[in-house]
Amino acid sequence: MGAESDQAELGACFLCQAPACKTCEHCKLVSFCKESHRQVHRPGSECFSFAIQQSETAGRYMVATRDIAALDTILVERAAAVGPKLRNTAVCLECWAEVDLASYVACRQCGLPFCSDLCRQARLLHAVECPHVAKCE
Repeated sequence: MGAESDQAELGACFLCQAPACKTCEHCKLVSFCKESHRQVHRPGSECFSFAIQQSETAGRYMVATRDIAALDTILVERAAAVGPKLRNTAVCLECWAEVDLASYVACRQCGLPFCSDLCRQARLLHAVECPHVAKCE
């Protein structure tokens, strides 16, 4: 009865609805099935205030797990790609400083602009999108 009743009390994972194995020790508002899902809920020093639910009519949707104050962060996601706007002054793909098109340093793979060779060598932001941009030429 112990393990089964513990499982029933925990319910479903807040993110994927699989059977949960632990409850957040900080907020005690959500349960999760694995460590990677705990990290989605609490990636730093604060717990996010959402859970994912599912219904046959609405599909998957997000609900608040507590009252959310104005300007509270609800969710943080990594951008799929980072780059300059198309109708703006050209900017460096690493530091986003304005680039003089008469003297910029081009990426060797895709030709997009960097403000300096130092930024071109860094390739912290641009490395992910470069192979995809290079295919477009």
